[in-house]
Amino acid sequence: METGMDQSRLSAVPSFTILEVTIVVAILSVLVTIITLTLNRFNEQLKINREIQQELNNWMLVRSNFWTEYHLSDSIDVVSQSLVFYQPHRSVFYRPEEERLVRKERSSTVPASAPDPDEWREMNVEISSIRKETAGEDEVIILSFPLKGEEMQLRFLKQKSKAGAVNHYYEQLNE
Repeated sequence: METGMDQSRLSAVPSFTILEVTIVVAILSVLVTIITLTLNRFNEQLKINREIQQELNNWMLVRSNFWTEYHLSDSIDVVSQSLVFYQPHRSVFYRPEEERLVRKERSSTVPASAPDPDEWREMNVEISSIRKETAGEDEVIILSFPLKGEEMQLRFLKQKSKAGAVNHYYEQLNE
């Protein structure tokens, strides 16, 4: 008699129907899909942010190099699409190569007829052009960089020489 009672008790236990289980599984799969899509979108945003940060770091490094070499140089010039910073113990060259900026240093102790020991190194920045323009009586060297669909420019006043700058300063004092 007790075995019959156990069977009736088992049949009276509440359970989920197949429809209810199917609905719960469908809701859970939708939630998992939403979470997966959100995480993928977040990872895409992180990747884009890293690329932008790397581009800005490259640009800041190039700009910093330009200004440092400009202030250390005795004079600068543009020679056949190459920007040259003449410094006391070396010359630094920049030029566009396949729309990318490349750089090379040459020690002033190496004779000009010697084979070139240094190779051009890419600076990881796109460049449109390096040119020289006249603004009034001054010459200006302009470096053009494409940035986000627009052209950005760095401008350097061409220094004739340190001696010329000093003489000009004293001429102004005598006036």
